[in-house]
Amino acid sequence: MIVQDSNFSPQQDPIDPIQGNYDFDFSLNLLHLQDDEGVENQMIADHYGPHNNNIVVDPLYQDNFLYNGDISHFEGMQQLSPFQYFRLPHLIIGVDTLLQKQLFDQYRFSTSTFLTTSSTPENLFNSIVLPLAVQDKTLMRLLLSLAGSQSLKRVPPGSNPELQRETVRLHQEAQQEQYRRVQIMKAHLFEYPSDSNHDGASILAQVPRYTDRYLEIIFATYLILCLYEVFEGTGDGAGSAHLASAGYMIDLASKLPQDSERSLSLFGGQRTKIHPCLLDFYNYHGSLAGVTSPSISIIQLEYDEAPDTFGHDPPLVGVQDGLLNFIPRISALRNDADKSHGEFDYSMINTGLEIFADLDAWRPQPTSTPTETLAAGFYQKALFIWLFSIIYPKQSGHERVQDNVKCILKGMCEIQPGDGLMACMLFPLFVAGSAALEKEDRKQVVEHFAALKLWSAFGNIDSTYNTVKEMWKLRDAGDENSWDWVRLLRSTQMSILVT
Repeated sequence: MIVQDSNFSPQQDPIDPIQGNYDFDFSLNLLHLQDDEGVENQMIADHYGPHNNNIVVDPLYQDNFLYNGDISHFEGMQQLSPFQYFRLPHLIIGVDTLLQKQLFDQYRFSTSTFLTTSSTPENLFNSIVLPLAVQDKTLMRLLLSLAGSQSLKRVPPGSNPELQRETVRLHQEAQQEQYRRVQIMKAHLFEYPSDSNHDGASILAQVPRYTDRYLEIIFATYLILCLYEVFEGTGDGAGSAHLASAGYMIDLASKLPQDSERSLSLFGGQRTKIHPCLLDFYNYHGSLAGVTSPSISIIQLEYDEAPDTFGHDPPLVGVQDGLLNFIPRISALRNDADKSHGEFDYSMINTGLEIFADLDAWRPQPTSTPTETLAAGFYQKALFIWLFSIIYPKQSGHERVQDNVKCILKGMCEIQPGDGLMACMLFPLFVAGSAALEKEDRKQVVEHFAALKLWSAFGNIDSTYNTVKEMWKLRDAGDENSWDWVRLLRSTQMSILVT
């Protein structure tokens, strides 16, 4: 995964993936928008010849012929080229302008391939989310804004103001519409308050507009709003807030078994018709949000039955094999340690040992490919480093930590550039970076960040990298607890998503 730089030497400062210059061509069609409406073409005019008042000269006839009607209203009409005449409007509602058409193609064939481990157009976001967006203009606007955001990250700031304006407009309009329709939905719930005989799901069922598919669209919209914050790397907590709202929609979309046949069981008996892959995506991003924000309220999904996606290629690391379930457990222990000001009692030590025993016994699914197994190992080792940092907050230099740091960084070198697994590398890289002490290890951390930035251009890579650099500064200044990223983020009032 490393981007090699022949000019790099141990005496030089590491390559900064944010400010460094790369000899790569990031140019996209979006940078040079051309519309054939401006092409000079006189074929139609030349064919029909000049006209003078009502006298029309047609070269197909030897003599002039007289048209008795008034043709003065044609005088100011723009002449059409043959290309314009045969141009059809886009098939998809909400994709109207030339720029929006290019953003739509950018999303389908490029942006969507960076969101899961599938790097082909046949990915989760095309197969599941795009059909929802075809039915919903708000969700479609968000998908277009995702493509615009990623494209803007690949070019110098201010180099494409038209794309910048359109991306911001699409996102703002979609976010406002999402807020409006959810407020209307909540108003219906307020009008029909829950009691012993009516739950939220049954109330919504009484309103024809709130179908299962509509709730799924609202849920997916919150996920895309979260992804937009990942793309932008804003660091203001908006991404986590959208995830929390998505959790609220899961609750509304859940129904009792007798009301919803052949759907996924959740929460000890309730069922939801939200697609299992969307639930997995929520689970992945929601769990990792707890790494940097331990107090975040995210619904932890517990399946009573395996969804159809089990046994198939997982779209994200750790979702279907239980590995991500360790995150809320470690996050809760971190909260307890914070409240006790580092004074551990037996209960906390015992909890830590139980987590470690389960983590040590964890193994990837037998169907995992070699690279998937390698990536799962990154997560297991990163979780161990995080757990160790809670029990021993001033022991980042311990060999058990440093050995795992080196193992993660070395293993990432085996991930080929462009491999879909790069979509899940930020979390283990962040944890390894927080504990990296040696110069050579830090050099590798920087190079891996550069590779991720070059690959996807997501804004949260910048904010995550900057957080790692701040932890290095603290460590070099003598702070032995420098790898406590929660403390650092609180002090700087920053919020990052390491997804």
